[in-house]
Amino acid sequence: MHCESSVRNELLDLLPVAANRFGLKRRALEHLIWLLRHTRVMDWEPGNRAVVYKSVSDTAAERQVSVRQIYNYEQEIAAALELTVEVSYNRRRYGRRDPETGRIVAAFGFELTNLRRALPILRETKAEIDAENDRRRTLKQRLSAIRGQVRKLTDAVIAQGDVEQIDAAGDRRVHQGAHKRGKEPQRTGDANHRRRSRSARSGGTVIEREKLWKRRENFRHVGRELPTHRSYN
Repeated sequence: MHCESSVRNELLDLLPVAANRFGLKRRALEHLIWLLRHTRVMDWEPGNRAVVYKSVSDTAAERQVSVRQIYNYEQEIAAALELTVEVSYNRRRYGRRDPETGRIVAAFGFELTNLRRALPILRETKAEIDAENDRRRTLKQRLSAIRGQVRKLTDAVIAQGDVEQIDAAGDRRVHQGAHKRGKEPQRTGDANHRRRSRSARSGGTVIEREKLWKRRENFRHVGRELPTHRSYN
């Protein structure tokens, strides 16, 4: 069970995490936290009031914004959390505390006392956020474990050979039992270059050689002399 005197500290912990449940924008939330920090722990005890009675002009000067902006923040906070602003007959804000106990005796300003009613919703929202973070953390750990298993299986298959890989440069390397034979895998581009070189030394491309073979067969059938070619000398 939460102690009443810890309400202020709990609000300061929960609001930055769960205030989006009430639709507060970032600037308004920052102003609400600023107001909370200008209250005392005793203001949140049963029977006491939590009122920030600092003047709007002094608040604007301390926060380095305009007076109109302070009014906008207060209006947004009051509408989202059902809070009120009480002012005196001359629209001034002031307060008086008991000199012995320090408790507020009378005050006109931004009333934060009813903010304690938002605690159940803030706690629930914080619990939901924590549960979601735990779920994501668990899924992340499982994903990391699965990736590790896939990596091990991939390394084992590559070690056995007969696997095509694409390296970082985009070149395809064909591993055909290279680890078993103790040889380095060859690049497919190098193999094509060697095939083209052999074809050139033997008298042309594969297509040209096939044409020559067909002509040889035709000459054989008609009894004509086979024309010579330098690749068959």
